Amino acid sequence: MPKSEITVEVFNNFKEINQILNDRGYNIVEKYTLFDCYFSKYPLSQLEKMSYIDILNNSILLRECPENSFKKMVFKKKEIDENQNVIAEEKISTYVNDIESAKAIFLAAGFCEWCNLTNKSYVFEDGEHSFVIQVVDDLGIFLELEENEKMQGESKEKISQMTAFVKTLGLNLGSDFSCKKNYLKFQKELKHY
Repeated sequence: MPKSEITVEVFNNFKEINQILNDRGYNIVEKYTLFDCYFSKYPLSQLEKMSYIDILNNSILLRECPENSFKKMVFKKKEIDENQNVIAEEKISTYVNDIESAKAIFLAAGFCEWCNLTNKSYVFEDGEHSFVIQVVDDLGIFLELEENEKMQGESKEKISQMTAFVKTLGLNLGSDFSCKKNYLKFQKELKHY
C-alpha cells in the first residue's frame, strides 16, 4: 500500500537543529547510517534526459545499514501530482547477503550506477511525534516525515498535515517538501562531468 511522506531541506547546522528540537522536547532515540546505490537499466546519457519519476521508476536501490545489520535490494514506485511532487511511495524489497556481489551483478548485466548516497540519520521523538533528520554527504541536511496511522484523508491531505506540523518545529526549512535527494545528488554530479 502506498505511503505518503515529506522530505524538506533544513538550513540550520546539526548542532542548531539538535538544540532547537531538544528545547521543544524532542530527543534522539536512534542513530544509523544508510549507504544507498541506485542502478538503472538505462545508460547515463539517457538518464540525464529523463524526468525524476522516469529514472526512479526504472531503477533499483541497493541499501546497506551497518547499525541495523541489513542489506536490501529495493524498488520504489513513486506517485506524483501535477506539480511533480511525490505524494505517495510503495516499496518492494528483499534482503541480500552481499552488497558488493549484488553491485557486480548489476554492472555485469549492463546496469548504470547513477547515484551513491551516504545518509547519517537521527530519529527524533517527543513521545507523540517521530521524524528523521538526515545528514547527506555532499548534499545537505534534510527532515523526513512519513505518514502515521493517526493521519486522515487522501495523500495530498496527509502531506498538508505533515507540512503544517514540520513548520511548527522552529527550523529554517526550504520551500520544497518533496525533495528528491538522489535526484539532487545526480544533478549535482552531472554538473561536474
